[in-house]
Amino acid sequence: MNDHIKSFFIFIAIGFLAILFDYSTFLIIKKYLNIYLSKFISFIIGTTITYILNKNITFKNFISNSKREYKAKSSNNIIYFYYLISRIPGMVANIIIYSICIRAFLLSDSNIIPFAVSSIFSTFINYVFAYLVLVKNPKRLY
Repeated sequence: MNDHIKSFFIFIAIGFLAILFDYSTFLIIKKYLNIYLSKFISFIIGTTITYILNKNITFKNFISNSKREYKAKSSNNIIYFYYLISRIPGMVANIIIYSICIRAFLLSDSNIIPFAVSSIFSTFINYVFAYLVLVKNPKRLY
C-alpha cells in the first residue's frame, strides 16, 4: 500500500480517537460556556491529541533521519505552535460547517450529526496541513 494512503488511514484512526475526546469535552464544556467557545476549546484538545499521535506515529516514516535529528534538537513548543497554527483552516471550516448544520437542518447543538459532519470535513483539510508542517516544513520554521 502506498505510504501516503497508509498514513492517511492512520491519520483517520487517530482523528477518530481525537473526535471522541473532542466530542466528550464539548458536551461537558457546553454546560458552562456557549456552544461556539465550547467547540473551539474541544477542538484545541483534539488538536493536541492528534499532534502528539501524528508526530510520533502517522508521519514518523516520512521524516528523514537528518530532519528527525534536527527536529529533536529544536523546541517541541515551536513545532507544536506551527502545528496548532496549521489547524486554523480546519478549525474555521469545522466551526462554520457545524454552525451551518445546526441552523440549516434545525438540529440541536447536542446532536452528533453536525459534530460528525464538521469533523469529517475538517479531517481532510487537517491532513494536508499536518503533512506540510510535520513533514514538508522548511527548516527555517524550526
